[in-house]
Amino acid sequence: MEQTVQDILQQAVERHRAGQLEEARLLYREVLARQPDQPDALHFLGVIAVRDQDLWGAMELIGRAIAVDPNVPSYYVNFGNILKLLKKPDEAIACYERALALEPDQPEALISLGTLYRSQGSLDRAEETCRRALALQPDSVEGCYILGATLRQAGRPEEAVAELEKALSFDPAYDPAHELLGRHYHTIGRWEEAVRVFDRWLAHSPGHPTALHMRAACSGDETPERASDGFVRILFDRFAVSFDDQLLGRLSYRVPELIADAALPWLRSRGEKLSIIDAGCGTGLCGLALKPFARRMIGVDLSPNMLKEAARRELYDELAEAELGAYFDAPGEEVELIVCGDTLVYFGVLENILRGMSGRLAPDGRIIFTVEALAEEADGPGFHLNAHGRYSHKRSYMARTAEESGLTVLSLEEVTLRLEGKEPVAGYLVVAEKE
Repeated sequence: MEQTVQDILQQAVERHRAGQLEEARLLYREVLARQPDQPDALHFLGVIAVRDQDLWGAMELIGRAIAVDPNVPSYYVNFGNILKLLKKPDEAIACYERALALEPDQPEALISLGTLYRSQGSLDRAEETCRRALALQPDSVEGCYILGATLRQAGRPEEAVAELEKALSFDPAYDPAHELLGRHYHTIGRWEEAVRVFDRWLAHSPGHPTALHMRAACSGDETPERASDGFVRILFDRFAVSFDDQLLGRLSYRVPELIADAALPWLRSRGEKLSIIDAGCGTGLCGLALKPFARRMIGVDLSPNMLKEAARRELYDELAEAELGAYFDAPGEEVELIVCGDTLVYFGVLENILRGMSGRLAPDGRIIFTVEALAEEADGPGFHLNAHGRYSHKRSYMARTAEESGLTVLSLEEVTLRLEGKEPVAGYLVVAEKE
């Protein structure tokens, strides 16, 4: 007997729930071949497209499902999730609110809504929404985590601790809660408890790069010479989509502007387009101002997700996924300019990386970079790993290291890099030329 559309759809959903996505995809397409406007098949095929990072394709599929049947709450939740990823928070909020109008007791929509309210600084609304979700689903790990993050942001540290600890009691392997709780304990001056949190994290996830790095940062034990590849990749892959909004919107990020101000007068004076490397290019914020002066511009970053965001800007002739030390140690073409904005903060020892960069510069080529500032009177070497996970550097250490790398320091200016906790973050802007 021939299978009905509903039979095939049921099989597709079962494969989907079992994680057999390719089999599910083929079955959903078979449903749509027979019934092109079957809304559940459109919706679930859109959910798979999100996992494949085809957000525009997912939006088209789930949008069609909504047009066929506008009264299914889950359609709006998943459509809202796509809009959130596409950095359209107001439209995402409208979707979640529509889902809740259809079904008020929906924890997933409430938590997603609370996350967006928090990101926009509407902390009272975020707290109220998360508490509604937890009243419906008290053991929601994500709900406790978002509520804890909201309370921390609202300046209620002990309540934040309670919610984050509760999240970990429900799921001791929930990485975001470990990280935020450890950082939070340090922020409120409870350093020993911060170290214990990272130890607990390592007990559940031995060798986790973030746990190892943050434990070293908080304890001062066995400080690494630079952040590990794993730590950097996890950190920036996670924030790639929201990176620009967070830095430019919430943190008054000035590094691209500072680098442009230092580079553009020299670039104009050259009277020709140059070969440029944007080292630690991220999403391409520094590259925007440099593009008109580039004969060829290469972006280098360790984070695949950052490189995907950079590719959308269509600035770079080449994008390379690589750790900077390894990249500059390898043979490569000479360039006239290397910029490195807010990237050497993940290096403590600068000798090797500056020597590698110097080796790639053409004669009279320049390097422009920023670091966070460390007081000259601070104990220890010329750098320090801070509890937030970034390194800061002394002025004298940078000047000496640059000169030992075959560079002449043209300027070493104290600047404000961004805001953190509404306080300015002091740094240095360095311009050096190859001898």
